[in-house]
Amino acid sequence: MPNRRPKGWGWGWPSPAISSRSTEGRSSWRARWGGELVSASASPWIREARRPRRTPRRRRAQVPKRILIVDDEPHIVEAVRFLLEEEGYETLSAFNGEEALEKVEREHPDLVILDVRMPKISGWDVLASIKAHPRWRSIPVIILTVLDDMEDRIRGLEADLYLTKPIDEQELLGAVRRLMALMEE
Repeated sequence: MPNRRPKGWGWGWPSPAISSRSTEGRSSWRARWGGELVSASASPWIREARRPRRTPRRRRAQVPKRILIVDDEPHIVEAVRFLLEEEGYETLSAFNGEEALEKVEREHPDLVILDVRMPKISGWDVLASIKAHPRWRSIPVIILTVLDDMEDRIRGLEADLYLTKPIDEQELLGAVRRLMALMEE
């Protein structure tokens, strides 16, 4: 009976295709795992692994989804913007409630990420305006705030999702993906 196990390191896992070389006291190796080339260099003092940089995931739709990020703290806006653009989304930003409503009217974003405590118009008032307007009420809104009290969470039920700071990147990206998928259905 022929052996049907894959060749490799045992446990049923195939081994990677590995090549190695040594020059002037430095050794290096390259391996191909599932089509991805992985390489590393080793010296007596430093070991450094290098993987190819992953490109942003491609979306099904040709036009990238536009997300409005509203927060009065520029470093928060910049962090969320960077995270979303790495995933292939187009971002817009506003730094107060008044500017947010102007951008919703002018730019028609696909989703809004909204802080609550802001100058001029609060996030609660922006949320109420978006959900009350006939053309805007279908825009999903994620509340992203430092407020973690039960009263604030209950008040935030009008939004599609309520997340608290500090930002958990995976939680935020998962929430954005879920809401975008629901919009496409």
